[in-house]
Amino acid sequence: SRTGLHHLCFRAREREDVDALHEMLLGMDATIVHGPQEDAWAPGYYSILFEDPDGIRLEMNHVPGRGLLPS
Repeated sequence: SRTGLHHLCFRAREREDVDALHEMLLGMDATIVHGPQEDAWAPGYYSILFEDPDGIRLEMNHVPGRGLLPS
């Protein structure tokens, strides 16, 4: 178990950017924690989670619009 940073997240402009990253990571034989999937964090939330060579988890997600939860 590691103490500290769980993961770093980057926001994609389009859902297709998440899919393109997935294809690139597959070509690099990267460690993919979870492939592109929708989650309940926000409406339309779509993300991929993977690890860099040092085992640090990185996420790319796309949330349609401004990505805000309804109030």
